[in-house]
Amino acid sequence: MATHAELEHLVTLGRDLEVALSDRTLAEVADLVLRLHQDHARRAGAILPSAMQRAYYERGEMERDGMRSAVKHVLMALVLLDIIELPAHAPG
Repeated sequence: MATHAELEHLVTLGRDLEVALSDRTLAEVADLVLRLHQDHARRAGAILPSAMQRAYYERGEMERDGMRSAVKHVLMALVLLDIIELPAHAPG
């Protein structure tokens, strides 16, 4: 597990890390993550409030933008922690 100092160093490195994924791709990932979360919660017996049951594309643009940003930052964290590798080049 990374120390506080190591995490702060990774944050600094992350400033120069670019995620070469389109908003459309980030939206697809965010949509899938939301669906997986909803499915897991339901299967665990949770009763989701109506706001949590909305599909990705039923949410407002600000909320979708925040979800895309969260996905992007999770991907960056996975790269910085060497959990996944950064592709040599992004698909065109």
